[in-house]
Formats: sequence, C-alpha cells, structure tokens
Amino acid sequence: MSVSKKALVTGANGFIGSALARRLIEGGYSVRSMVLKGTPETSLEGVDTEIFYGDITDPSSLKTAFRGIDVAFHLAAMARDWGPKWLFRKLNYEAVLNVLDVAERAGIERLLHVSTLGVHTYRPTFGGNESTPPDSTLNAYCIYKRLGEEAVRERIEKNRVPITIVRPGIFPFGPRDTTSFYPLAQALEQGIFQFINGGRARICVSYVENLADGMVCAAEHPDAVGETFIICDDEPHSWRDLIGAFCDELGTGRPRFSIPAAALYPPAAIMMGLWTAFPLPGEPPLTFYRVRVASVDLYFTNEKARSMLGWLPKVPFDEAVKKTVEWYRGVKGRLKR
Repeated sequence: MSVSKKALVTGANGFIGSALARRLIEGGYSVRSMVLKGTPETSLEGVDTEIFYGDITDPSSLKTAFRGIDVAFHLAAMARDWGPKWLFRKLNYEAVLNVLDVAERAGIERLLHVSTLGVHTYRPTFGGNESTPPDSTLNAYCIYKRLGEEAVRERIEKNRVPITIVRPGIFPFGPRDTTSFYPLAQALEQGIFQFINGGRARICVSYVENLADGMVCAAEHPDAVGETFIICDDEPHSWRDLIGAFCDELGTGRPRFSIPAAALYPPAAIMMGLWTAFPLPGEPPLTFYRVRVASVDLYFTNEKARSMLGWLPKVPFDEAVKKTVEWYRGVKGRLKR
C-alpha cells in the first residue's frame, strides 16, 4: 500500500470511526475525517487527521469530501433502536444513495460500506454467515440499514464502483465506546444490571481494534470487491460470560438476577406505544429490539473473512476486556457524553 493514499471516513468521530481512523493512519494512509458539525469530537483528540465538516445527506458536501480520495469508508448512520422513522430513512438509506452516487462520479479505488447484522431477522442463530438471508423488519433501524445494503448490492451488480460490505459483530466494544460500554459499566458498578433469560444467549462480539483492522483488510484485498464480510472475533460468548468478564475486570460482583424474556415483551409494548403516541422525551427504557438481542442466540462466524482475506483478530478477548475497562476507568466521572 502506497503511503500517499488518501482515505475518507464518514462518521469518523464515532466509536468505530475513530478507531478506524487511527488504524488507517498507522497503516500509512492520509485520512480525511468527515464529521457532522456540532457533534462531539473527543474521540479524535490526538489523531493526526484532516477534519472535514460535512453532511451525508447533502450531495454537494459529499462531493467536496470525496475530492482527492482513493478509498472511502462509509460508517455514518443513525445507530439506535428508537427514533423517527423518517430520520432512519434519511440517514440509513437515502444518505447511502448519496454516497454511492458521489463515489461513482469520483472514480475512487474502493468504497467500503459498513452495514450491520441487524439486516438479519433476530431469530435464534448459531453459526450464521454471509449467506443468512437479510430479511429483518424488526424496527426502523434494521429496515433502513437493510434497504441501504440492498442499494449497495444493486450498485455492485452494475459494476460502476468497486465496493465491499462489512457487517460488525452483534456487540462491538472497546475504548471510546460512550454509547454502549460506558453506560453498561455504570450499571454494573451500581448493581442494577439484570440478565434476560439467564444471560444464556450466545452472540458474536467485535473488539474495536480487531474490527478496524478487518475493515482495512477488506478494503485493501483485491478479491474482496463485490463481497460481504462479517468481521467479528473468533469465539461465541454468552451474555453471562461477557458481562462476567467485564465485572471481574471492574472488580464488581457479577449480576445474580434474571428476568424471562416473555415477561418483558408486554411492558416493552406499552412503553413503545406511549413513546409513539405522545411526545415523551428521550426513548423508551425497553424495546422489542433490546429484549430480542439479549434473549436469543445471535452468533455469526468470521470464517469467510479468515479464509478469503487471511484476516485474523489480533487482540485476544481477555486483553480486549482489560483495555476497554482501563479506558473506562480513565474517563469515568469526567466524560462529556
């Protein structure tokens, strides 16, 4: 890889985007980090990157962002399980069309589109892979991420721009994860976390450094053009084992209580109904999505990435947990979320 290559990362100030920017710079790339003005930039502090303030919903903004770019990584999206349907459509589907159009006209060498395992219906799955049907209708996030991926696939078939699709594991984690791990660690320290169905459900996880490394590998490999890859760590982890590892590193007691999933769907339905019917602040404390993801096996393998790309997750699970907790301890009490 030539050290003169320039990469664009949309959503670069996010948890995964900032890790990717670091990995690209370590690999010799010059990185342009596309950031929505007014959103936090703490995750990019100390990163030798060009900050470009832009908006993925604005084609003219994207056109400027893509100028002089060799490889683009599209991560920017609305990654939540609750919100206005129109906004999910705008950010997770219509913006993808914008990126595809601009990337095609820019004539870049590769576009890597970051999708989600949420494109799959969250039915009990152990050993799922890239051929598992992308058929989710669980919520607006899943629907429009699926439609966005379908739009990418249609463009791949037209062969107008070299594209690769990546789906991270069900639970990405690591340093600078203010959305999932930070509040999880707080709940564990406060002793208020409870398992669903005993925490027996097994999932695939993606430690963020391994994920970023896999994304770069997929973007550079010549055989990855037109392909989809699940980039996750090797072993399945039950929620009980995953949370237990975090508790041990945090020095807290492991959660002892559990609630059956069947008992949570009725209150989730009531909460979702209230938040839909009235302009209540924030989001419902419980949703079908959250119950589902914590109560059924959702383990997908990384075998395709290992065999086709020769990629291996470099950071082992125990070390990943340690690094994540060390980051949490360093920012606890002073983090501006």
